[in-house]
Amino acid sequence: MVAFGWSSTSQERQFELISHQVPQSYERGTPTVRLAQRCDPDIPLCQLIPTHLHLNDRHSLGTTEFLTFRYVASDEIWDHHIFYIGSAPKTPFFECKSGIGSGCVEGFGGPLGWMDLLRAYDANNPNPEQQKLVTLFEKRSKVHKHTKGLRGIWKSFFDSRETTRLLRELDVHDHTWNRPAQRTCETACSVLLVSLNKDDSFDEDYKDTITWLRKRAIVRQVTSIAAAAYHLLPEKLYQTVIVTDYAVFEPEFDQVHEMLERYVAFSMPKRAVIFGFRCGGALSQAELNRMSTVFKFTWTKDWEAGFQSMLMFAQNAKALDLVTKNIVSLNPKLYGIQYTRYYNLPRDNRFSARVLRSSVNTELLYVNKSLEGHSPVLFAEHFNGFVGWLGYPKIESEEREMLYKICGL
Repeated sequence: MVAFGWSSTSQERQFELISHQVPQSYERGTPTVRLAQRCDPDIPLCQLIPTHLHLNDRHSLGTTEFLTFRYVASDEIWDHHIFYIGSAPKTPFFECKSGIGSGCVEGFGGPLGWMDLLRAYDANNPNPEQQKLVTLFEKRSKVHKHTKGLRGIWKSFFDSRETTRLLRELDVHDHTWNRPAQRTCETACSVLLVSLNKDDSFDEDYKDTITWLRKRAIVRQVTSIAAAAYHLLPEKLYQTVIVTDYAVFEPEFDQVHEMLERYVAFSMPKRAVIFGFRCGGALSQAELNRMSTVFKFTWTKDWEAGFQSMLMFAQNAKALDLVTKNIVSLNPKLYGIQYTRYYNLPRDNRFSARVLRSSVNTELLYVNKSLEGHSPVLFAEHFNGFVGWLGYPKIESEEREMLYKICGL
């Protein structure tokens, strides 16, 4: 899934182990085995594939064996031949050893349409139909990531290092599943960063923020739907999830929002999801409306996106009790602590941030008298957990301290 570029999609996918009687056929056929979209993570894939396959279902090519998996997307049918060529020594991480070629893109008529697209790129004098194919393909570059096109060396280019990086996001992190180890951490907190639109500038812009975050907690970052789904399983022990960019509000990531909401709503012990970092940048009105819709229908919060603020806000004492409740739930040894001692936050601060409106005063951590019901920092209970908002396009030292506190650090 990762190597083919499918780890950042939430589309329904159907994989089938098919008969080899006609291995190159693109006609629909009866599968030998149908693999469910979501399998029990405790059952190895090899146990889902019957061991009593007929000889014509498993071929031997010298010392090489292969299986064929059929993938159906809408009206497109793809047959993928998976070759077993041997084993390598175990490593601490999943690794992609090497690769050639680009992952195929849907929406061009299946395998035959994909070949037409490659021929269009190879043509020295493309005809109108080929020009149309190339134009359509490059318009979709934001989705399929083929920003260099498919001409020349780019047709066979494969970034094995990037694939290995994404595979490592799927690895088990000791502190997310080992309960005794989790409880012996001084911070008593593990943090998951969900960065679905991460780029190089993100690492530079938020280097200090993440460096200090790692000093206070065990931190893991994921950049794809597949990795987010894995690390948001109920048995994971991340105490706080920080969503670092607006991408999660896009329709293609609705599945991630639903997982985040369930992760908080049914969590025990209490967990928090904080939206922040680049969520407060320059957004269009349509994006702001989309954000408000998701908060309303997925999170059942009447949080509505407001404007980009440059105003002075004052601390709202009524809301700090809830933040204290969160920090104590994550750190039982702090039971009875006074928030005035623990939370050394500025009482007044000028925020360059996206403000949200809420009708519940105790959800607004900072308030401005001229902006009733609006705040750049929100924090609220959500069933068994908490949800928060910290909408800064850039995070300075004082804002970082607020982020750590509403994360329970």
